[in-house]
Amino acid sequence: MWRYRPVFREPDCSFLWFKQLGIYEAWPYRHDTRGTNRTAGKWRCGDYSRVELDYSIIGTFAPPEASGKCVYCNHCEPCPAGIDIGAVNKFYDLARIGDDMAREHYLALEKNAADCVSFGHCNSRCPFSVDQMNRMQEIKEFFDNGAL
Repeated sequence: MWRYRPVFREPDCSFLWFKQLGIYEAWPYRHDTRGTNRTAGKWRCGDYSRVELDYSIIGTFAPPEASGKCVYCNHCEPCPAGIDIGAVNKFYDLARIGDDMAREHYLALEKNAADCVSFGHCNSRCPFSVDQMNRMQEIKEFFDNGAL
């Protein structure tokens, strides 16, 4: 059963998205659909405190069985090696259940699990407590062994 969830304001959700992409400065204001400047104000990441920028609460929205499993949310990004961690995990999970095209898509990625430098940034950012460094090794071995 879902608990009460705090409501994020538009700037909160936008910052979460920008932060995932590694963009820490957004435009100074945004116009809504009516053309009024109602969201002007604090739009630069530096204008927010660490508490305001802590999105770890998002992990509490997921059911308990999601803990330790990648849900491809990309909160772990940006990866210093340039790996699209969500896509790598998605193709791996699909390949494990027999999706023949998943292997082709994985191999077509510019960077994949073999490029992981085990920096650990991803592990510390994951709201679902996924050990991505070990998972990247597991994924690398899976595809290196010609699974499928």
